[in-house]
Amino acid sequence: MRIAFVSRWYPLPGRGHAGLFVRDQVDALRADHDVSVLVPSGGGVLRFVADSTPLDAEAAVPVREGGPLALVPRWAALDRALSRVRGGPPELVHVHVLAPDALPMLLACRRRRIPLVVTEHAGYLQSLVHEHRRARLQVRFVLRRAQAVVTVGSGLARVVEMLAPDVRVDVICNVVDTSSFAPANGADRQHALSVATVLDEIKGTDLLLRAWARMPSGDVPPLVLVGEDPGSRFARLASELGVAERVDFRGPVSRAEVRRLMQTASVYVCASRSETFGVAVAEALACGTPVVSTRCGGPEDFVTEEVGITVPVDDERALEDAVVAVAERRSSYDAAALHGYVERRFGRAAFRERMNDVYARARERP
Repeated sequence: MRIAFVSRWYPLPGRGHAGLFVRDQVDALRADHDVSVLVPSGGGVLRFVADSTPLDAEAAVPVREGGPLALVPRWAALDRALSRVRGGPPELVHVHVLAPDALPMLLACRRRRIPLVVTEHAGYLQSLVHEHRRARLQVRFVLRRAQAVVTVGSGLARVVEMLAPDVRVDVICNVVDTSSFAPANGADRQHALSVATVLDEIKGTDLLLRAWARMPSGDVPPLVLVGEDPGSRFARLASELGVAERVDFRGPVSRAEVRRLMQTASVYVCASRSETFGVAVAEALACGTPVVSTRCGGPEDFVTEEVGITVPVDDERALEDAVVAVAERRSSYDAAALHGYVERRFGRAAFRERMNDVYARARERP
C-alpha cells in the first residue's frame, strides 16, 4: 500500500535526535508499504522525503504558518502535496501529532476520499486543548472524523478519550529497534544512566540529582546523564548538592553512544514528571538493563516487577530506595530475558502487525 506520513517531528538534517521515534516507526513500516514522508519544516515549507532521502528543493511546497487564517493555505499546500507524492496520491495518510497539521490534512483527505490515521505523541495535548478553545474544537473535529486514532501510551489515550468519548483509541507504543538495542556480550556494567534530549524539570533531572545526593556513594554506581544542559544549570545543582564527583554530564551524544552506554549500565533511571511512552526506558531494557521509573504516564504501561521498579512522581525517597534495590539485585536480572520482553512487545514485527491491523480497519471505515 502507498502511504504518506505527515510529521513535523520527523528528523531532517540538522535536527539532531528530535523525532527519531517517528522515523523508527516509518522505517519499520517500509517493509510492508511504499512510504513517503511530508515534513512541514521551518521557513513555511513542506519538505518531501522518500526512501529516507530528502528530495530536491523544487519538491518543496510553501506553507503559511500561524494565525487563524493559516488553515486554508495549509490545507491547499497539503492537498497539493498529496498529488506530488511519488506514484500519485497515496492510498492512506498517517499524521503524527494532531496539532497543527491533522485538520488541514483531514480536509485534503476527505476531498480525495483517502483514509486518515492519526497518531498522537504529544504530552502537551491536554494543556493545549484546555488553554485554547479553537485548538480543542479542531482536535475534536479531527478525532471524530479520522478513520483511526492511535496513541503511544494509555495515559495519552485517556486524554483523547476525555476529548472524544465516542472515539475508539488504539494504544500502539513506539517501535524499538531490538536488532540494534541489544545486550553486549561481556559488558562491564559500572554506571547508572539517564538519557534526555534536554535536561529539564519535565525529565525530572532536579529530582534525580536530589535523590542521588541522598544515597551513600557505596550503595549505587556513579550516574551518567546524557542530554543538553542549558547554561550548565544542573551541573551547578549537582555541585550545590555535593554530588558533582558522582555525576558525569556527557551532553548530547550519538545514538550509537547512547546504545553503548545502555549496554554498559547497571540500572537505567527515568525520573520524569511526564512521558507519553518512554522510548529510552524501553531501549535500555532491550539492552538488558533493568530500570527504575516514575509512574509518569508511559513507562508504567510496561515496567513490571520482572524488569524493574516504578515509583510515584516527585518522591525522592521512593526513587532512592528503588535505585538502591535494583542495584543490589542487579545480577538477578537476565539480560536476554529483558531483551526478549521488549522484542515481543515493541519490536518491529510486533509493531508492524498491530499497525497494519489499524490500517486495514481504517480502509474499511467510511
